Amino acid sequence: MELRKKAALITALSLTVSLFAGCGALDGDGMERTDVSVTESTTETSDAAEEAGQTEAAVTESTEVSETTAVTTTVSEKTANKEAADYEDLIRSYYEAENNSDYEAFMNFMYPAKIVDYMYTISGITAESMAESLGTSDSHYEVTEIINEGEITDEYLDNFTMTFNAMYGIYSKLESEGRTVEDLTDDERAEFSGIVYGDVPEAYASDKYKATKGYDVTVRYTIDGKPDEDYFYVFYIDGEGWKLTNTMRKWLKNAQQSSLNANAKSLFTSVTTALMELTSENENLYETYVLSSDPSKNYNIPSGLDTDELYNKIDEYLKLYDEDNTYDYVALIVEGVCKYTAMHKNSEGYGVGTFPQQTIPEKSGTNISSKEVDRMGDYTLDDIYGICVDLII
Repeated sequence: MELRKKAALITALSLTVSLFAGCGALDGDGMERTDVSVTESTTETSDAAEEAGQTEAAVTESTEVSETTAVTTTVSEKTANKEAADYEDLIRSYYEAENNSDYEAFMNFMYPAKIVDYMYTISGITAESMAESLGTSDSHYEVTEIINEGEITDEYLDNFTMTFNAMYGIYSKLESEGRTVEDLTDDERAEFSGIVYGDVPEAYASDKYKATKGYDVTVRYTIDGKPDEDYFYVFYIDGEGWKLTNTMRKWLKNAQQSSLNANAKSLFTSVTTALMELTSENENLYETYVLSSDPSKNYNIPSGLDTDELYNKIDEYLKLYDEDNTYDYVALIVEGVCKYTAMHKNSEGYGVGTFPQQTIPEKSGTNISSKEVDRMGDYTLDDIYGICVDLII
């Protein structure tokens, strides 16, 4: 069983299934959560529960800093390095727990200690019963790289704070009344589901936990020697230390990539159509060049090409797919024909879609084509622009 699915099942066994199962009013939707992106808008789906499911903080340096400032910066760097060491150790321990089928460790990596205790006590679930349900690992994971993609927004950190405090409030109430989840009525299950997923009555209010910092992290690893990657939110809970979750993250990343690829194909169609209109009666425009959404980056543009008109036509077609035209892009034109496009949302720092999908341009002899790559995450739009220019030089 895949690691992220196993983690999702642990969560289900420990919380959702044990607490909310049997509530007809939920109609199976109790597993859903609204996953707030770190740097992107995301699409949600009820199928996301099937997939378990992430810019390092920049240190501003000055050439004219005082001795005091220099010391402060050094302390900040040490703090940042200590943070990275702590959550990276947590992530490595997470995969080691999978290798060892250590389900109790899984629980403590994801939840505050008291909530883990409550889960065991109230639900009757134990690490042993989870191991019996989920089985032992038949694969070996080895972490090869941990990449900090950026800080988690305060809004998302508040979600962790809210959820853990709501869970704590529910479990405290049940424990104080000497009740288990089996004692809950359908109305109570529906009420508790609403509490965990955002609606917290005063009776269950708690300020026990506070998420104060966090990062979106990409983890590259091998599984039985085969490379793969997954995506985590790691976050610090005051008084508890670092915790993690990868619920929905892989699906969200894949969904974002699929959306970007679809938009790159739309761009390809838009550029192709615009070029056909402009060049049908002008053979001088059948040349090889790079067109960018930033006109200052255009390279080797034919002297007879009216770029203003070309941009207007491309924008006109793009608005059929994206009314606000919120993308930066690069198009490689070979002998007057669009051969390759890449784009990303201009408000984002990473994530590039391409057409053909999952490719970068390449040149063999005099022929320019494209080749498939293992990870588009290895390339920024600027990287791809540079590759396109180098093919023409």
